[in-house]
Amino acid sequence: MKTYLIHLIHSCLNFRSAEIDALCEMLHAKITYEIKEGTPFCIVKTENGDSLSRVVSRSVLSRYAFEIWAAAGSYSELFTKVKTKLQDYQECFKGKPSYRFSVESFGRTLSQDYKVERIEEFGFLPLKGAVKLKDPEIEFCVVEYYTSPRDQTSVDLKTVFFGKMIAHGCCRTPYLYDLKHRKYIGNTSMDPLMSFLMNNIGKVRQYDLVYDPFVGSGESVCSSSHRLFVRLLWFVMCSAFSSLRYFYYKVLISA
Repeated sequence: MKTYLIHLIHSCLNFRSAEIDALCEMLHAKITYEIKEGTPFCIVKTENGDSLSRVVSRSVLSRYAFEIWAAAGSYSELFTKVKTKLQDYQECFKGKPSYRFSVESFGRTLSQDYKVERIEEFGFLPLKGAVKLKDPEIEFCVVEYYTSPRDQTSVDLKTVFFGKMIAHGCCRTPYLYDLKHRKYIGNTSMDPLMSFLMNNIGKVRQYDLVYDPFVGSGESVCSSSHRLFVRLLWFVMCSAFSSLRYFYYKVLISA
């Protein structure tokens, strides 16, 4: 059974477990997980990384997920662990796959120069392919966890994780439907993140029927339709229906 880390966004904290549980049930993903209190990290154990990838790809509270290759309290210890486990991951280095590195942190802001310095220290990896920043074949992830957000020194580094990225969440998608970014301006609207979260917890699947009797400016049905946003917006702008309160349609969002 492999271990993975999901980096969650710092929002809707009380709904983190509810969303994960609902998506796992809907997508038939069998995982065990623990959300570390006071951190955005969720440690997951599962035998099927593909099922976890589907869950994270649908989640609006997840930034990304990666398979943990090693975790340590310092970089020197981390490098030692990675080198001893390289034999187990030789399949990833076969051929000349393109690759990129992502360096993230919690509790400290990292400069670009610092990130480049950390990446260069992984020069011992048997990477023969080209660096590709967009859509690489392999993406490696380094995450630093600091215990004191106010301290800018490295002595408070508690844990550094290293592994291979398996999925990116869709935490940025809801804000595309914010009233500030839509052509139709209403007086009020449900928070777009909460609207998408409702659909995930409600286990909305492809071709499900979504009915909102008090649709208002359409935030809930926009998040449900997702791919049909432009078509729905046309109906809203042109007032094709005398009352949008009884508007409903087939959902074409991919589960």
